[in-house]
Amino acid sequence: MNSLTGAIRGLINQEVEAIHTALPAKVVRADGMNIDVQPLVNLFKNGTHRVLPTIYSVPFMPPRMAKAGIQWNPEVGDKVMLLVMELSIDNLMEGSGSAIVNSEDGRRFDLSDAVAISGFLNDTENKTLPASDGIKLFYDEQSITIKKSGDIGVGGT
Repeated sequence: MNSLTGAIRGLINQEVEAIHTALPAKVVRADGMNIDVQPLVNLFKNGTHRVLPTIYSVPFMPPRMAKAGIQWNPEVGDKVMLLVMELSIDNLMEGSGSAIVNSEDGRRFDLSDAVAISGFLNDTENKTLPASDGIKLFYDEQSITIKKSGDIGVGGT
């Protein structure tokens, strides 16, 4: 491989390494629906690890739509999945009217444009129902279960 090809490949790899799309993270500060998170992965390059920085004021997005949803406040220690937006979402998050993102600042895949969704749990942390048995709403050790049969259960998880 000639030096020009190697140089171009190196530049492409450097740019690709700066693209973030989705990362697991842990909540390190919670203030309502804004959280600070620490990514739970390190980047490995040239034989060294690089710790990703704490990301501040990340919007927490529980499952909801305009007329329905479930809302709760995340807590320190909760694990979340960070979704890193392709373009700046500053205008959308500020509620400045337009539902269209105009990315004047040119940011792309920047960690400052991440949102957090709940539920990034490992196998031992995940509270599950038998497959296709129904839906469960729980808080700490209490739960409400609605089974496919129509039976409703209230009590401990």
